[in-house]
Amino acid sequence: MVVIIGSGRLSRALLTLIDCGDVRVYGRNTETVKELVDQFPLAKQANKDDLNKAEIIIVCLPKNAYRPFFEEHLEELSKNVLIVHFATALMEDQVSPLIGGRRLLPCKLVGHAKQMLLDGEGLFAVPSAYDELRVQMEKLFPNITFISLKEEDVLAANQLATEETMKMIGRLEKRARELKLPDRVTVQVERQIIPGVVRSYLDDDLGGFAKEIAKKLKEKKGELDEA
Repeated sequence: MVVIIGSGRLSRALLTLIDCGDVRVYGRNTETVKELVDQFPLAKQANKDDLNKAEIIIVCLPKNAYRPFFEEHLEELSKNVLIVHFATALMEDQVSPLIGGRRLLPCKLVGHAKQMLLDGEGLFAVPSAYDELRVQMEKLFPNITFISLKEEDVLAANQLATEETMKMIGRLEKRARELKLPDRVTVQVERQIIPGVVRSYLDDDLGGFAKEIAKKLKEKKGELDEA
């Protein structure tokens, strides 16, 4: 039995990709848990007895919810359970003291849970010391790619992408105000053009309009690196 702890975006994304005959969802917010099990017939709502029976516990909680969860439920978990933790900003040495000597597998999403849900695929990083346990995750999630990478590197990558994206949005909104564009237009181009151009660029599938802009930017030193 696999029990997913939490009922947010990451839990939803993992439920779309999991290959398991007995998966359950446990969380304090019974409404969102019910929404998930209603949406995914393969999943059932877990109770405290299920926590003890679980072979794998997948923790999809924000980092500040880890300690309260384990303080409340640690004694209900089997000594042989494998605890998989995903919180990007929470490192293995911070989680280990909370789990009473049980097995721990750090597994970090390289990317964004909501986008992974939309894409139907994702990339997860597991430290190289856990290659054997990583095989279990690959079987459980056959459509997810798993790589060997340090937790700190995943955090750095996700922070870099988030910071640079927020800077880009800030610059775009500033220029939109200067051009006196309606807010509705600004929101729409942020919602569609930014992700659309990024995906097209990565897929080497830019349209003519974007190619012309990319060409002009490449001619201006430093504005766009050579591909």
